[in-house]
Amino acid sequence: TPLYSSAASDVYKRQVLATALFLLKNTSLQAQIVNIENKRSNLADTSGVFGYLSLGANFVKNTKSITTISGDIRIEFLHKKSRFLSLTNYNLIRANSDRFIDNGFSHLRYNYEINKRLEYEIFTQAQFNNQVRLKLRVLAGTGLRFQLYQAEKQKVYFGLSYMYEYDEIEIVSEVVSFFHDHRMSTYLSASIQPFLDNVTISNTTYYQPVLTNFSDVRLSSQTSLTFLLSKRLRFSTIFSITNDTRVPENVPATYYSVRNGIRWDF
Repeated sequence: TPLYSSAASDVYKRQVLATALFLLKNTSLQAQIVNIENKRSNLADTSGVFGYLSLGANFVKNTKSITTISGDIRIEFLHKKSRFLSLTNYNLIRANSDRFIDNGFSHLRYNYEINKRLEYEIFTQAQFNNQVRLKLRVLAGTGLRFQLYQAEKQKVYFGLSYMYEYDEIEIVSEVVSFFHDHRMSTYLSASIQPFLDNVTISNTTYYQPVLTNFSDVRLSSQTSLTFLLSKRLRFSTIFSITNDTRVPENVPATYYSVRNGIRWDF
């Protein structure tokens, strides 16, 4: 009967969403601000190529087919006072033709050390996120990164940049709006090792207003607890929260995620 069909459909959707959350527990489902600070290596006075690679794919077939794909790669090249950073991420969960999760980004950044406390940086990024109806975001910017404080087990950094941003957002269902913005991007990043050398607590908070309208702003904060299991293996728990004043209809202005994961560095 129609009643049974509707109930079965609701149960199926809940099952798919539960599967999605389980399979993608290691990813940020709705992030619009990419936290670069937790992607930087802590290496200094060295040269070479460093990074990590994470790939995953699952396929489940019963009454419906569920496909899960995830990938994350970071490549960092250090040479004297220069640092090149490349980040790419993609996540997909599809049940038949329905895409419950579909997002990705690519980020390139160059840093030059002016002195021990000051760096110049330039960056560009492209991303999309169908869950918040962000069809495309392309940005480019430049600015400075300051080391405010450093001790044996504590570090505090402040970043101040200008960036130009182009957005394609489905503000109203099936109607895409285009935005060209000049934004200020600031962040404050801190990390400490309060207990043991293999335990680190860190936080990064971003503030990104439109320069011509400071009430149009994105705020994002990410806090992580990381356990170093070996020289190259680490476990982390990450809590993220974001608020965006420019959101499509039926999309919450504030959203958050909790992620757990294991990472292997090379």
